[in-house]
Amino acid sequence: MRNLVLTFVILGCLCGSGFAEEVKQLEGMSNGAKAALLYLPNRLMDFVDIFRLNVGVGEGWGANLRATNFLTGGVSDYDTIRFGMRGREMPRYEEAVDEECIGLFGLQIGKFDRDPYELAFTGHVAYAGLEAGLDLDEIVDFLLGLACVDYREDDMGPRVW
Repeated sequence: MRNLVLTFVILGCLCGSGFAEEVKQLEGMSNGAKAALLYLPNRLMDFVDIFRLNVGVGEGWGANLRATNFLTGGVSDYDTIRFGMRGREMPRYEEAVDEECIGLFGLQIGKFDRDPYELAFTGHVAYAGLEAGLDLDEIVDFLLGLACVDYREDDMGPRVW
């Protein structure tokens, strides 16, 4: 039975769906056993959180470049349905962006609502867009997660540390 529950938890991770019900089925187990069973799904989700790769469909325009908060810039105004990966938001999510900003060494002029630790590019022309990048903060979370440290506090189950 526990193997079946673990299989569903892993499939939930792979499919990007919510799996709170599957985790609830682990309630009769000790915290150590839960943490052990959820170790691989949590590492998988931490790994998925690192990447940004998606396309958008919807009206708008814009381009921006993000090299963490130390170098950012762009102008964008679009309302899209996006398909692909933006951390755990997959495979489909909506995004409305209205921003204009330039930033250097953490000082920003304008409005820019993005993760401060991303290395990414977003471009959108007319009815199609593309976003590609990495989140450095999520890389740290993944690496610390290998030692069961949940830096971003996004793991399922009990905390080990």
